[in-house]
Amino acid sequence: MRKTGLIALALGLALTLSGCLIVLVPPEVYDLTYRSSWLRTSDKKPVICDNQDTTVEYSFKYTNLQNISSWTETWTGSASSQFNFTENRYPNSPEVTGVTVDTASKTITVTRTFSRGTSPFSVTPQSITITPINPPPTSQTGEARLDLKFNLTDGNTILLPRITLPVYSGCQI
Repeated sequence: MRKTGLIALALGLALTLSGCLIVLVPPEVYDLTYRSSWLRTSDKKPVICDNQDTTVEYSFKYTNLQNISSWTETWTGSASSQFNFTENRYPNSPEVTGVTVDTASKTITVTRTFSRGTSPFSVTPQSITITPINPPPTSQTGEARLDLKFNLTDGNTILLPRITLPVYSGCQI
């Protein structure tokens, strides 16, 4: 009798669960990658050089471009000086410098150049030529952090994992 009760319970549970539909929806933005025009020679980690122009590029994949209304790129950190700035980005604005949308691979790439000298940041469209830091600097002078917050057309937001780049001085070509 006890077996019959367990069998009946299992059948009831199976019937109940058979009415449930589980749908797995891919995230709207995913697969965040980044690189820099400077690499630390010891471990090939991308870095920013505060005494050289440094181009940083990040890219991510998207599920449906129409679902992304904008994203906020926030840079904070310290090196030879403190910095904190935010820029709003839009996937469908061709006038935005440094943003490339590849609809074939569903990838958005953003390029930013950190300039040495009077203005620590500027944006210029260009490709990255990677230069190893040779010889490696003796010490890290700071770090730069990038946070990305995506605003979706349905009102939701997505935060991607933070990117942290070490900052070095004394980089030589």
